[in-house]
Amino acid sequence: MLYPNQRGRMSTNSDLRARCSSKRVGRLFLRLALGAVLLSPSLFAVQGIHADTVILEPAKDNTLYETSTGGLSNGMGEYIFTGRTNGGAGFDKRRALLAFDFASIPAGSTINSASLQMQMSRANNSTGRFTSLFRLSLDWGEGASNAGSQEGGGVMPETGDATWIHRFYNSVFWPNAGGTYVHDASHRITVSGLGTYTWSSSTMAADVQGWVNDPSTNFGWIVIGDESTNATAKRFNSRNHPTSSQRPKLTINYTPPVPGGACCMADGSCVTLTAANCAAQSGVYQGNGVACSVGLCPASGACCMNAGGCSVSTEMDCMAQSGAYQGDGLACGDVSCPVILEPFVDPLPIPAVAQPVSGAPGEAAYYEISITQQFQTLHSDLPPTKTWGYNGTYPGPTILAKRNEPVTVRWMNNLRDESNAYLTQHAAGGHVPTRRPHECRATGRGRAFARRSRGRRG
Repeated sequence: MLYPNQRGRMSTNSDLRARCSSKRVGRLFLRLALGAVLLSPSLFAVQGIHADTVILEPAKDNTLYETSTGGLSNGMGEYIFTGRTNGGAGFDKRRALLAFDFASIPAGSTINSASLQMQMSRANNSTGRFTSLFRLSLDWGEGASNAGSQEGGGVMPETGDATWIHRFYNSVFWPNAGGTYVHDASHRITVSGLGTYTWSSSTMAADVQGWVNDPSTNFGWIVIGDESTNATAKRFNSRNHPTSSQRPKLTINYTPPVPGGACCMADGSCVTLTAANCAAQSGVYQGNGVACSVGLCPASGACCMNAGGCSVSTEMDCMAQSGAYQGDGLACGDVSCPVILEPFVDPLPIPAVAQPVSGAPGEAAYYEISITQQFQTLHSDLPPTKTWGYNGTYPGPTILAKRNEPVTVRWMNNLRDESNAYLTQHAAGGHVPTRRPHECRATGRGRAFARRSRGRRG
């Protein structure tokens, strides 16, 4: 945009930025750097998704020259026009039309921003005039007409040209002479002297989003200048201008869609999801771009295998593997499949020899043995199992004894839970009053029993 400076000359945005002090630039750089750090988590929230930018030239453009007969156009001209000429008599308005092809933007993309840049190459004067973009409601044409020279007066339209009263010369008309468009401006700026001007707004981005989502509504913009008085005409270079860098340019920043495809659910239904979302819902992803169709997703469920274990498959696949199908939509966690253990994979556990408190194994001895709870692996294919045993093992230790050698064992209840509280109370071997035969004795105390081994004489 151009701005008047203190000397009456026009300065561009670039000129003003160049005059910023180094201190101010330094502060601006610091703010931008901090902003980048703060924004980085959201920029990378979706792995692999990044914004792209495309710069487009118009697919077609034209000028509507005000005339009651629709006898003027300039489809192939090098220029397009806005505002009013000095002609007077009610036939001096000029309105520019531009439309773009968005085929290069993937369907489903999110439009982040849109900015239109045009080169103004001639004007009646450098007085600043509002120049606005409006979204067109109907399609229009660009024929082979070419006014030549300065092109301000237009030329006889060719077949398919847009004119003041025609959308397509000479048989399809505008409902309203001068173009049919949404009357809320998509963006408005002030255009004054020669130079490059840029229109950019969230409404323009919304316009492009709508055209990407539904290309059948893509009719482009009509550019209307100040028509409140005469001598306000502005001439802009068109898409046919010989200098490519001076043609209209529409810059679009967009985020492409996350790839998605058919996701088969356990109940046989099909939904379109990303691969990650499909996996999160325990579905089976069919591939990027694969559409849901009849028969694509047969129902699946838990299948108990003959060799043991469980898998999720279709009923047909389960039967082909000689499995037992448990039902549609059932997960392995919902069913109990028989566990089949491979035999002879673990050595026979041999209990350790108990060590007495006094004496020696196989001789007169005194033992203290605790009754305990512990986790023990009973098969290498099974998780640890909670067991009750003796001295922390199951089976318990082996007590060696010889004939005629007394052995005393003190059995101690040490069955405790995770909080160290006793799990049981009992009266085994205890002396309790006969009137209270089921009274539990104090827990944790042992009771000693003496036994003499009575082996046969050899």
